[in-house]
Amino acid sequence: MTMKSKCAIAVTLLLASVAVHAELPADVLRDLRKDYAGDEAMPTRYVEASADLNDDGKNELLVHVVGPVACGSGGCPTLVYTLLGSGYWRMGTIGLTNLPVRVSATRTRGWRNLIVNVGGGGAEAGDVELAFDGRGYPRNPTVRGKYVTASSGGGDIVIAALASFDAATALPKETVAAPSKRSGDGPSFACAEAKLPAEKTVCASSELAAMDRKLNDTYGDAMRTWPADEQTRQRAAQKQWLAQRNACSKADDAPLCLRDAYRRRQIELQIQSGALEAARMKSYLCKGIEGEPFTAAFYITDPPAAVLTRGDRQVIALATPSADGTRYVAKGVEFWEQEGGASVEWDTDKFVCIAK
Repeated sequence: MTMKSKCAIAVTLLLASVAVHAELPADVLRDLRKDYAGDEAMPTRYVEASADLNDDGKNELLVHVVGPVACGSGGCPTLVYTLLGSGYWRMGTIGLTNLPVRVSATRTRGWRNLIVNVGGGGAEAGDVELAFDGRGYPRNPTVRGKYVTASSGGGDIVIAALASFDAATALPKETVAAPSKRSGDGPSFACAEAKLPAEKTVCASSELAAMDRKLNDTYGDAMRTWPADEQTRQRAAQKQWLAQRNACSKADDAPLCLRDAYRRRQIELQIQSGALEAARMKSYLCKGIEGEPFTAAFYITDPPAAVLTRGDRQVIALATPSADGTRYVAKGVEFWEQEGGASVEWDTDKFVCIAK
């Protein structure tokens, strides 16, 4: 059966070999089923490729979906997934595309441009080059503009044209899996594949597993809102945090260390993404550093948090029990809030501040 009879779309098929992988990651398959699940009469298939689009050492997934549920007269969608934490999230859907899909050597905002073919449905036929706009790739490649320009081709072909509809991989139906170590109560990663002691500790605790799931969701939600440069910074921060979390296996009380690590990172992400608003803010005049503005923004979290800003330096400190006022602690920083002012230790500096 031809692509045309199966998909009811007009696509010129070029004979080409396509590397079709047996199965996509489970989270990507779930996402595909959500929008493009077909049936025996109207099947959905896909062809995919991987490429590191932003030079972070991790491959993105490009998935071109074909079938009557997904495609229209102008083409079919190409989805772009990026790795966040332990799973993939869809960073963009490029509609109305035709194969092949190419990756250009040109970069925009740190991401390589994509080249796709458009035509049909009244669109001007030809290859177009899609540039990263800071959050993703253009959804409609048929509308020319700043991020959609005519292309003369070139680039590396990552998904070649299909020889036939059946050359693509069938989107598998969702199956009801037998109970496994990775359940709805488990962490965001597969416990069956856990090798590090810290990961195994998380898997053994329903509380830590829930904290891991929540953090993974918060991280993914935040990454969707940040521009490309902040995403790059946060990926590095997340990698650093994972190293710190994994080091908890050497702590005297590993579960306590892990709980603290998850709480701190959860609060950091919520504050940095703007998901939380400061309950109150204070400015201080600090003896010994009069030339540096010092402010504190306080947040109602568990435990309470404060964003401390000294000149151009900033930390997020969490409250700890103290007999004399409220004490906030971050790496290298201690801040005691007292009536009318605060005492501060910042690296090797110690000073007293008066609230303005």
